[in-house]
Amino acid sequence: MLALPEDAEQPLSIDADSGTYDDDPNGTLELSGNVRLRQGTLRVEAAQVRATKRDGKLDRVVATGAEGAPVRFQQRINPGEPLARAHAQTVDYGIAEERIKLTGDAFLSKGETEYAGGTIIWDMKENAVDCRDGCRYIDPRKTPD
Repeated sequence: MLALPEDAEQPLSIDADSGTYDDDPNGTLELSGNVRLRQGTLRVEAAQVRATKRDGKLDRVVATGAEGAPVRFQQRINPGEPLARAHAQTVDYGIAEERIKLTGDAFLSKGETEYAGGTIIWDMKENAVDCRDGCRYIDPRKTPD
């Protein structure tokens, strides 16, 4: 399972109350206040975001929510599938590794399957989810024997 490769080729659009942007192809973005980051199907909404670039493309995004306002994340992983959606107090997205760590009242929805817990680690390459600290799993397509 891979995120849409064309997302990385799309323009990066950022809105925030304040921020600093390093124009170096391997630079960083430091954003705060009503942050909205968009690139292809990727959407991140947060109170604060620190993003690093590698060769001019987003490599890692660490987003932090405000009290009562978690980070919101969405991205289409495979063509024709619904958007994956998540929210948590902190979202750490290693784009190159295709791995997302959601921490603090974490929630992940992949189609009809949902996970909730204190921490959720989603390895998109392996399509594996590791849910910790009080985990709930819901898949309405599966029924108990």
